[in-house]
Amino acid sequence: MRVGIIGGGVTGIVAGYYLSKKGHDVVIFESEEDVGGLLGSYHISKGGVSYNIECFYHHIFRSDRELIGLIEELGLSERLLWLKGSTGYYVGGKLYPLTTPKEILKFPHLTLSDKVRLAALVLRTKFGSFDKLDQVRARDVIERIGGRRVYKNFFEPLLRSKFEDERKNISAAWLFGRIRIRSDRSAGGEHLGYMEGGFQYLIDRLKEEILKQGGKIQTDEPVTKILTEKGRISGLKSRKKSYQFDKVISTVSPRVLDAISDLDVGDLPYQGACCALFGLKRPLLDGIYWLNIAGDLPFGALIEHTNFAPRSWYGGESLLYVASYFQREDDPRWKLSEEAVTAQFIDGIKKLFPDFTADDINWWRITRTPDAGPIYRVGFKRLIKPYRTAIDDLYIAGMFSGANYPERSIEGSVRAAKACVELFEEDREK
Repeated sequence: MRVGIIGGGVTGIVAGYYLSKKGHDVVIFESEEDVGGLLGSYHISKGGVSYNIECFYHHIFRSDRELIGLIEELGLSERLLWLKGSTGYYVGGKLYPLTTPKEILKFPHLTLSDKVRLAALVLRTKFGSFDKLDQVRARDVIERIGGRRVYKNFFEPLLRSKFEDERKNISAAWLFGRIRIRSDRSAGGEHLGYMEGGFQYLIDRLKEEILKQGGKIQTDEPVTKILTEKGRISGLKSRKKSYQFDKVISTVSPRVLDAISDLDVGDLPYQGACCALFGLKRPLLDGIYWLNIAGDLPFGALIEHTNFAPRSWYGGESLLYVASYFQREDDPRWKLSEEAVTAQFIDGIKKLFPDFTADDINWWRITRTPDAGPIYRVGFKRLIKPYRTAIDDLYIAGMFSGANYPERSIEGSVRAAKACVELFEEDREK
């Protein structure tokens, strides 16, 4: 059976991998120059050192069973390492490490009573129905269990950095889901998975297997129209030509799908992301991997990758991500030039670390997308899209699928791909 897949992100190439293994004639269409989507990487070559590093920061969790299983299936398990991720909080002009119980107890912006209530809140996240949590705001649950200070001094800056003005509308389901997956902790910190050499190894192996099974990957070829005939799929039209297909799987965002199809996708809220990566001459965050920031800055977190993965993998450089999200198409982080946005980020880093200068930077890259992921507002669950659509033989899967609720992840995208392929096969056998 001839199958067209729209989008070469994780969901698209994983679906392509499993369908090609089953003997289908698969063609993947990707608008960018390479597949990978949000898991794509830069190839850095400086001073005789060459390596791949993700455009957006990534790690995985021990609960990511489908992703870990896929890595093992592809023969890459020896590259999957479990490293300790340290965390910190920048508030009131000072950086506070918050990795160990002792460090959390010393955090001065919460009282002892606040910390007891915070622990009670974290314990409560291990229980509870997402159906009920979907109907209430994260803020209301935090204030009811943890108190107003716990919300204002601990969670509100985190919600602001992730969702900005939408933070007041985010559901408790998202909050509970996010905390639940971050449960692989010891006294020394959180255990997170990363692939030696980067996740580009996973992308490359998936590509290799698809091509080995006779599949095709058409990069730099966006689909411009999903073609139908009498309510059934007939093919795809790209920027270059038209193709005939028996079935189609779309993995692109609802915004893109709405533009290329006759489907009524509905109002599914998405937000964009702007992420800069700096190659630095020296470490910046005093051993902390992930630093959340309370303050009026154009970013909400700094992630020093080389406080997680060894600097020796990267020629001794320190790699620092600057993470920010936006919800409006007129946001300066989307509209301004890369140079202008990067300059704003550098100014923001200087406000936090006055001894930081442009001379500390060896190089920088920046990646932006309007479709970084859903905004998990109260009531989001009813907006989740099924894999089957109103058009026969057209399936949709991606970050908007149930597998990525109540928080998107690489794991969720793998699960969405597998679930969609299973339905595809069920329908084919009818």
